[in-house]
Amino acid sequence: MLLFVQSHVWESHKNIENPSIFGFMKCIVSGSFGSYQIKEIKGEGSYGCVALCTDMSTNQDVAMKICQRQKSGTNRHEANVLRKLRYMSSEKNLVRFHTAFEYQDHYCLVLEHLDQSLFDLMESEDFKPFHVSDIRYITEQLLVTFKELAKRGFIHGDLKPDNIMLVNHRLQPFKIKLIDFGLSMPVRSLVPGYIFQSIGYRAPEVSLGTKINEAIDMWGLGCVLAFLYLGQNFFPVHCEYEMMRIITQTRGMPDIQQLLEGEFGLLFFKRKKEKTRQFFEFLNKLLEVNPAKRITPEKALTHSFITQEAHTQKLSINNTDKTLNGRSDKDPTPPHTVPTTTATAVNEFYGADGAEYEKSTGIKASSATVPKQSASENMPPWFLCCKLIWRNRL
Repeated sequence: MLLFVQSHVWESHKNIENPSIFGFMKCIVSGSFGSYQIKEIKGEGSYGCVALCTDMSTNQDVAMKICQRQKSGTNRHEANVLRKLRYMSSEKNLVRFHTAFEYQDHYCLVLEHLDQSLFDLMESEDFKPFHVSDIRYITEQLLVTFKELAKRGFIHGDLKPDNIMLVNHRLQPFKIKLIDFGLSMPVRSLVPGYIFQSIGYRAPEVSLGTKINEAIDMWGLGCVLAFLYLGQNFFPVHCEYEMMRIITQTRGMPDIQQLLEGEFGLLFFKRKKEKTRQFFEFLNKLLEVNPAKRITPEKALTHSFITQEAHTQKLSINNTDKTLNGRSDKDPTPPHTVPTTTATAVNEFYGADGAEYEKSTGIKASSATVPKQSASENMPPWFLCCKLIWRNRL
């Protein structure tokens, strides 16, 4: 494909590493699919920039994502996905794909020009929460998009406020389109261990390395809606351990099967000893809030905690080496902090000790409230080798 630039500006900056070589200088990038005059750089990142351009053949504004060739894998993948989805109806709220091409050491992806992202709008209004009626309208549009993506067998894989664009907020309030398909994949190609979504919007099954499907987009949608309603992120966005900690406090522990099958489960959880697990399971049945579901003496006598050989002897508060926090007196781990919330469930896995966490961060591990976003430099360095406290299941 023959491509050229009708300006010396490109030539004089082509060896600069940062793709923002265009600055605010006007130049025309041409190829077999058309010519585009660069008007303004709208945003920059480590992998490239986004420019506002004019399509010389139609005189309409378009958005152009520009990156270096050696860093263009994500943009090329996005172009391939959008080509497959380009015939989706405009009513499906998907950004419109125009073309993609190379020039020298850069790759250019030309897309429909849109207004601003939901994050930009929130930021411009000092993160004032949206009205519920506006959130409902946004949600309905995204659900239409995800329904169509599911029909075609794709996930988006990176839903967040930055990737939801307003079409024209002044003329069409809260009319949105979904952008950034760099992580989008066919569902049939997904395998456990793939990392999708930004921290804070990442589904637990992604973090744990278990089986994933289009359900991760629905989790991301929930996180987006919470952000729009609260004016701040519901889960921490700088530390994956912190995110998982708050998830377990507010949404409950992951299923046992997820923890057993997950490739990364041991980064967040460790296995309880069998006797301790059975004890907590038994305790949970005794403390069932609904009396109709509470265990009876007859069934309790057949529970594995009672029937196993190691527990046939009578236990007392004075002679047992177990405590309500599931820790042996010989265990060097400090006592676990029991959550102050109600309806605590017993799980086979548990984790980080509340005292250690509070000492390191100043935040009580037992708190069920969602802390505001913390700075990444304040996160404990041991978050990848922690153990979770006894959690409640909601």
